[in-house]
Amino acid sequence: MDIKPKFYLRDKNTDKTTSIQLVVNFNNQKLKYGTGIRIKPILWDQATFRPSTDKNVARKLDPSLKKELSIIKNRLDIISKQVKKRYAYLLEQEIYPSAEELRNYLDENLEWKLAKPKAKVHSLISYFEAYISEMHTGKRTTDTGKRFAEGTIKNYQGCLTQFKDYQSKKRKKLQFEDVTMDLYDNLVEFFNKKDYSPNTIGRHMKNLKTIMRAALEEGLHENKEFQRKKFKTIKVDTTEIYLTEKEVKALFNLDLSKNKEQELIRDVFLVGVYTCQRYSDYSRIKETNIETTSNGTKIVKLIQKKTGTEVQVPIRAELETILKRYNYNLPKTYEQRVNKAIKNIAKMVSIDNEIQIEKIKGGLKVKTSISKHDLIKTHTARRTGITNLYLAGIPTLAIQKLSGHKTEVNLLKYIKVTKEQNADILARHHYFTQPLKVAK
Repeated sequence: MDIKPKFYLRDKNTDKTTSIQLVVNFNNQKLKYGTGIRIKPILWDQATFRPSTDKNVARKLDPSLKKELSIIKNRLDIISKQVKKRYAYLLEQEIYPSAEELRNYLDENLEWKLAKPKAKVHSLISYFEAYISEMHTGKRTTDTGKRFAEGTIKNYQGCLTQFKDYQSKKRKKLQFEDVTMDLYDNLVEFFNKKDYSPNTIGRHMKNLKTIMRAALEEGLHENKEFQRKKFKTIKVDTTEIYLTEKEVKALFNLDLSKNKEQELIRDVFLVGVYTCQRYSDYSRIKETNIETTSNGTKIVKLIQKKTGTEVQVPIRAELETILKRYNYNLPKTYEQRVNKAIKNIAKMVSIDNEIQIEKIKGGLKVKTSISKHDLIKTHTARRTGITNLYLAGIPTLAIQKLSGHKTEVNLLKYIKVTKEQNADILARHHYFTQPLKVAK
C-alpha cells in the first residue's frame, strides 16, 4: 500500500508569502505538517502541488528567484520521498504507521536539512565527506529506510579517497559546477593511468552520480550534467568462476589439522559454499544462528547484513561437521586474509586448470590465462553454492529463498553453467527422457 503526499498553501489568496503544508491521508488518518517553507501563491501550481513551471511566469522572474523556486521544489521532493520511505519501512517491519510517528520522524530527519546553513558545505568533496559521515551515524539511510552496510560505506570511502587524490594532483578544489563531461573524461583518463578496470571506474562514477543527485535534491546546486547519457557508468562482464562438487569435496577432505590457520580459513570458505551467503554473513555464524524447524529440520538462520533479509539454510552433513569442529561458533576471520590463503589451499588439491580471461586495464584489452585457484576469493563460495544447487536440479525459486536474492534475475547472474552442462541438465528432464510412443 502506497501513500501520496501532497502540498497545499496555508493561504492561497494572499499576495504575500504563505507557508506550504504537507498533507498525507492514509488508513483513516491525516497528517498535516508545516514544512517551514514559504512561497507567494502566484508562483504556486495548484495542480502539481509544486512551484509553477509556467513559461509565462518564468519570464517575469529574475535568476535568483528562479533558483529559489528550484530549491523549494527540491526540498518538497525530499519531504515527499522521506515520508514514503518511512511509511514503507514501518510496514515492512509490521508496524502500523501513525500520523504522530511520521510527524516525529520528519522533525528528527528533515528539520536539519531545511534549517542547516548551506555555507557549511563549501565543495563537492566536503559534501561527499558529510554524506559518508551521515551513512556512518545512520542519519542517512537507504531508499528503504535501512542503515547502509559496512561494505557500502567502505566503497564510498574508497571512492572519496580517489577523488581527493585527483583533486590533489590537479591542484584544484572541486565544486559541484565542475562536474561536467570534461571532468568525466579527465577522471576516466586519470583512472586508466592507474590501470583500474572498467568496473572499478564505473563504480566510482556511479558513486559520484549518487552524490551529485543527493546534493541536487537538497538544493545545493543546479548542475544536471551528470544526468546526461554520455556521463555513463561503465560496466563490463568479468570472469567469475565456481568450484565443481568434485573440487569442493577435495577441499573438504584435505587434511589441514597440522595448520590450524589454514584449516579455519578452508572451513570458513566451505561454510560459505554450503550456505550460499556473503562473507559478511557466513563468517559470523554462531550457536545462536542454529535452530530447528517445526518439522525437525536443523537450519542456519541469518539476517543478512547487506539487505536485512532473513534466510534459513538447511544444514547438510559437511556443514554440520565443520560447525561442530568449532562448537557452532566460527572464530573471527578477516576477508583479506581469507582471499589470500584460500588460493594456496585450493592449489594443494590441484584446482589449477588454466582459465582464459580478457581484461581491460588502462583502457586497453588484454587476453591472458590464469590458474583457476588464483581466481578464488570469498565471494566464489556463494557463487559455487548457488551454481551447484542449480546443477543438482533444485528450482531457482527455492535457491532464491535460500540465498536471499530479491529477484530471480539477480540470482541467475550467480549461476555459472556452460552450454554443455545446460544440455546435460535438459537431457535429464522428462521431456527428453520420455519413451517413444509409436502409433499402431
